[in-house]
Amino acid sequence: MSAPFSSSLFHMSDWLPTLLSAARIASGGGVVLDDVDGVDQWESLTSNLNHHPRKELLQERSLR
Repeated sequence: MSAPFSSSLFHMSDWLPTLLSAARIASGGGVVLDDVDGVDQWESLTSNLNHHPRKELLQERSLR
């Protein structure tokens, strides 16, 4: 058996909304995620659909 693989762009800020969605907290548990930068990736990780919620990802930012 091979390990699951996802080709979605996934940033560390996506973990909070994704895990809350997995626990079904974000939808009805009174948690408001309007001000977070993360994207809920749960559907992308659990389905075979070619659905990628994140379209772009900042890789590096120079402060010079």
